[in-house]
Amino acid sequence: MRRELFAWALLTALALRTSMTSADPLPTEIALARRLFADAKTAEDAKDWPTAASHLRDAISIKETSGLRFHLAYCEEQQGLLVESLVDYDRADDLSLDRNDEFRAQIPARKHRSANEYRP
Repeated sequence: MRRELFAWALLTALALRTSMTSADPLPTEIALARRLFADAKTAEDAKDWPTAASHLRDAISIKETSGLRFHLAYCEEQQGLLVESLVDYDRADDLSLDRNDEFRAQIPARKHRSANEYRP
């Protein structure tokens, strides 16, 4: 019961956050998001998952993409935050729906999600 409430609260927060970030970002904001992603990749390579996740959340607040969500989900998974990672893998998959199959194959959210699903 407690997990389900947490998951619903997380989904609601994600939905609200997504609706607030729908405006087109300025070129300077896009440049900042790219720099944040580069910093996140550096932190990922060093296995500094909290720092990488923080940079990714900041980049997502500028422009949400399936790639950023996927990387955030991976960082959360590495930290043992499985509920959060499942939500973000799903969101990455949802954001890639309007892309072609070749692009979607690069974001294997379903594969990661099924590996993490809770099994009683």
